[in-house]
Amino acid sequence: MGMLSRLCLIALALLGIASPGLAVPGSQGPASGIRPEVVHPAPNRQSGTAGRIFDVPRGFETSLAHVEDLKHYGPPQQALGGREIVYDTNTGSDLQPFAAAQGVGFPGLLQNGFIPYDGAIAVGPRQILVMTNSQFAVYDKATGAQLYMTQFGPFFGAAGGGGFDPKCFYDAAGHFVLMVVERNASARLGLIDIAVSQTSDATGPYYKYSFDATVTGTVETNTWADYPSLGYDETRIYVGSNQYSFGNSFQFAKVRAFSKAQLYSGGPATYVDFANILLADGSKAFTVKAARNLSRSAVGHFLATRPAGGSLVTTWTITGTFPALARSAPRTVLIGSYAVPPDAAQPGTPALIATGDCRTQDVVWQNGSSYTAFSERVGTKHRTYTNAIRYLQISDPGVAVRDITYTAAGIDMYYPAVSVDRTGNAVIVFGRSSGSQYASMYQTRLRVGGTIEASTLVKGGISTNTSGRWGDFNGVANDPANANTIWGYAGWANSSNRWATWIVALAP
Repeated sequence: MGMLSRLCLIALALLGIASPGLAVPGSQGPASGIRPEVVHPAPNRQSGTAGRIFDVPRGFETSLAHVEDLKHYGPPQQALGGREIVYDTNTGSDLQPFAAAQGVGFPGLLQNGFIPYDGAIAVGPRQILVMTNSQFAVYDKATGAQLYMTQFGPFFGAAGGGGFDPKCFYDAAGHFVLMVVERNASARLGLIDIAVSQTSDATGPYYKYSFDATVTGTVETNTWADYPSLGYDETRIYVGSNQYSFGNSFQFAKVRAFSKAQLYSGGPATYVDFANILLADGSKAFTVKAARNLSRSAVGHFLATRPAGGSLVTTWTITGTFPALARSAPRTVLIGSYAVPPDAAQPGTPALIATGDCRTQDVVWQNGSSYTAFSERVGTKHRTYTNAIRYLQISDPGVAVRDITYTAAGIDMYYPAVSVDRTGNAVIVFGRSSGSQYASMYQTRLRVGGTIEASTLVKGGISTNTSGRWGDFNGVANDPANANTIWGYAGWANSSNRWATWIVALAP
């Protein structure tokens, strides 16, 4: 290797950029670590600030003007859609209702003044924990009784302006893990807050950590974290984020790795950052999602789509022993072309439900495959565009095992959340609406080697929503006590410009 090549590789490593075949070590956080605070989720059943509209960011790929340009102008030249096209047959006026697995389905959190709701769910042996913007609650898994509800402020604190974009999961080691991000532009402060239950009881004490999101390693970047993911492998927890300037301009994608041993013991915790992540063509990655590993693996798995559309997705891995970690070079996976979906129709108003772009939703990994889904456009003419779901199963070598567009004429489907059981049968929870149906919660299933089934209605909407935002994401979680059950969590329109959520047991 020549001197110039060596210098180029060193420069790429210092920037946190992977060149083909080069493993790049991350930037380590403070060696002394961050110490946690022990917090208890004191019950607080107030509904939050009714007048507040929570609507961030306004930057790259999410500004209203930019998204509207992507949605309404310059349709792609190539044909759109996955390699398999599946049409939902549940489209008649007498829509098929859904019978919850074990008969279990019950109300979740209600509209609290924050838009969008951003639903996340974690399921333990006896309890279900759900989160929306500004609140989280715990329910008895058998009865659906709400055990408590609390606001983010009293629990996580509000040094960075208050928590949003919540994510959570339950670890088989016996811990609930909760995460929110915070942003305070005037103070130029951004935080990643992580809380870990000390036991498998979600109503007990937690170790609560607040990590500075404005730094890469310990070097100040003057950016804050948005639209995070929360994933894990056998020994590490990962937070993926889009990093914005405090003027709301996208700067770079980042993944922050934590040690489970440090977080779960309540000791000082440090981290390893991988920043300035690029796709194989050298362009900036956006919304790099960390997978939740459903089967045992010492490897962290990551996936990103192109939010503005394209014909590929990208995957990465992180390996090593904490904190000596390395990120792989990007692997390009070719799939059918996709484009930004239109906003969704609803009855009684010309106002549309905002459905975002093509960024991937959460990812799960199991036995050599990553599973995810995102919203996409179908149709050939502007007036007939509808919002469909793209479902993907991607093998570790980078092959699209399944690449499915799930659609129905005149019906919009959006914000899908996917998980699989131990044999790979999938469930998908999503929002759906049309000119004759308000924003509602639906589910469908996909058997291994089969096709996506007709959808079923879980909770029907009853009113219009003209708030300008809806969802951003829904939640799904495997039941650690029952391999045959996966739980879904999503929103439905329960009154004018107000959302509600629903919790349901699904049998894939």
